[in-house]
Amino acid sequence: MTKISKNIKRLRNSQNISQEALAERLFISRQAVSSWENDRTQPDIEMIGKLAEVFNVSIEELIYGEKRKIEIENEEPKQNNRLLIIIFSILGSAFVAIGLIFLIIFGWEYFGTVIKTVLGLLPMLTGQAVAIYTYKRKMYSIAFTESGALVWSVGVVSTLFLINGILGINISHFTLFALSTILILPAVYIFNSTSVLFGYFVLALTTPLNNINDFATITFLFISLFSGGLYVRLNKHKVENSRHNLSLWFLVISVFIGVIELLAGLNTNLFIMSFFAVLLAGFTFLFTFSKERDFKKPFYLLGSLGLLGTLIFLSVIDTIDSVDLVFTQYYFKDQNLMPNLFANLIILITIIDIGAFCSRHSLVKNPLKIAILLIGSISTILALICADTFVPFAIILTVLLSISFIVIGSKSNKLYEVNIGLISIIIIMFKIITEIGSNYLALGFAFLLSGIILFIVNFLLINKAKKEKALTQSINSELVEDGDLNV
Repeated sequence: MTKISKNIKRLRNSQNISQEALAERLFISRQAVSSWENDRTQPDIEMIGKLAEVFNVSIEELIYGEKRKIEIENEEPKQNNRLLIIIFSILGSAFVAIGLIFLIIFGWEYFGTVIKTVLGLLPMLTGQAVAIYTYKRKMYSIAFTESGALVWSVGVVSTLFLINGILGINISHFTLFALSTILILPAVYIFNSTSVLFGYFVLALTTPLNNINDFATITFLFISLFSGGLYVRLNKHKVENSRHNLSLWFLVISVFIGVIELLAGLNTNLFIMSFFAVLLAGFTFLFTFSKERDFKKPFYLLGSLGLLGTLIFLSVIDTIDSVDLVFTQYYFKDQNLMPNLFANLIILITIIDIGAFCSRHSLVKNPLKIAILLIGSISTILALICADTFVPFAIILTVLLSISFIVIGSKSNKLYEVNIGLISIIIIMFKIITEIGSNYLALGFAFLLSGIILFIVNFLLINKAKKEKALTQSINSELVEDGDLNV
């Protein structure tokens, strides 16, 4: 069937369909399409039928390059036999699975150690068999590769826990989860599996929970998250954009949870800092990587919502001390802790600076992004050194950040940015009104000030729109005079 590879490429090019677009329609990887066209592999019967539907040609034209009349004898009996085979396969698999479940559940106490060990190895052996079949026959299908990798990983982890319980080895939970995290890595690497990558991050975050203060668990957590991030970065061009973006979401959320675990579990001077300062620094760092301002990747959505949400929370609470997550008020009471404050400040600002350096190209022509970056940096510093008196600063910074988002959204017609800015200002206004209470004079002043701010923003936007319209009309007039524009 060497001819089919040329026909696939010919039909794809004639219909202006890219390899990636064809792969998405067939729910397979782009590498599979490339392998077909280079005659390294060939599509199976089911996939040939789907290709014929996509190209709107007959199967014989796809295979031979021309329409042929193929007589099929006894087609109906063959179709009936195929249907019976499928039915018997499903029923047979179901009966075998139910029988094994009943035998294991009700006969477990009658089995000896050898039989229990064999049964314990069964999930791993099954997973290996499915993985081998997928690797040899179904690597072109995303559905099969994801399923095969998942079955392999679940089988390995299940066998590890079963053998530990059957033989009474009493391996610690840290060791079990650490081994599980390491043992599923081949499935992630070989099959480029996004689902197993998610399981890898879950296991990596679960491993240190029972002993977060131990150096080995901290090291393991750091290495696991760093390795996962490195894999996502290097694997960018090996998978489709949708799966790469999903992997980025898993990575960012896992790193966030990992940092929270460290802050909650560690009790050393290095981490005696404002919990909210860490959040503000982290979300500012995340926001710097937003280039497209879309929601496919986590940087813009989590960065903007996290930065604004943290500031709003700090604006509406009566005092940060009540949250019981801040320790920085003790810095100024004990002068011996001043070096720690300085060290923590350097760490947080360095984190933000790294993000700004990595995304410096997107900052050159984006002054509003620079403004948001500055607001995040100032918020981080003030939340660290003025933890017990941060609420007034949080209110001011929230208003500034909200106005920045309103301006961004108004310039590019982004409802998300305009809405979160307006909602934030409304929340701050509600906070001020509830505190003013019956002081109507102060209440009137607050409304007056808010109205003036909104009028100023509106005036600037209208003025800018008029200038752009005038510039466009001027250019059109010049083109008409020169005869370059047909009216």
